[in-house]
Amino acid sequence: FCFGGSQSLIFSSRHRTAATVTCYGTYVKELHDPDAAAWGELKGGGPIMGIYGEEDSAPSPADVGGFETALLTNNMSHNITVYAGVGHAFLTPEAHRDASHPDHGTVTGAWDGIEAFLGDALSEPAGGAARRAVATETAGAPHVVPFWVSLRHRLECAYKCASDHFTHTGHWHGLKGGEVPPQVERR
Repeated sequence: FCFGGSQSLIFSSRHRTAATVTCYGTYVKELHDPDAAAWGELKGGGPIMGIYGEEDSAPSPADVGGFETALLTNNMSHNITVYAGVGHAFLTPEAHRDASHPDHGTVTGAWDGIEAFLGDALSEPAGGAARRAVATETAGAPHVVPFWVSLRHRLECAYKCASDHFTHTGHWHGLKGGEVPPQVERR
């Protein structure tokens, strides 16, 4: 999720994986060019699933669209979904367990989709092929993400989270002014 969404793509660019799931990761901006070195081992790995919010700005729906276009150009197995009416970090435990939460249906649908995607990607025969792809990872040095690219995505994520905190959007989605999420204590 968020920073982790970028990290899952970066990890899979460095190591061939049986499947990759990314939720809101900004690293998709590095993957608009289907021939970019940033793809690394992603092209030889298993299917990719991406979960995004239509109202998100990092990554924006346009960023996600560029990523999906490159996936199509590379003829890669993928499932990219941009959910309407939600922004950054809409997948929360609170929205998942509280049936009265306004995003409950979207969140449970997205989570069920992740579980189904992984179940399909790791089952036989698809999972067998994915595991064989992992076993044949190229023996050379793994793809190296340039320091400045990695730093830019870390800073972009930190800025997005801080901005969300002060505007009560994204990670703070659905909170009223002054309300504090249950996992945060005021001191």
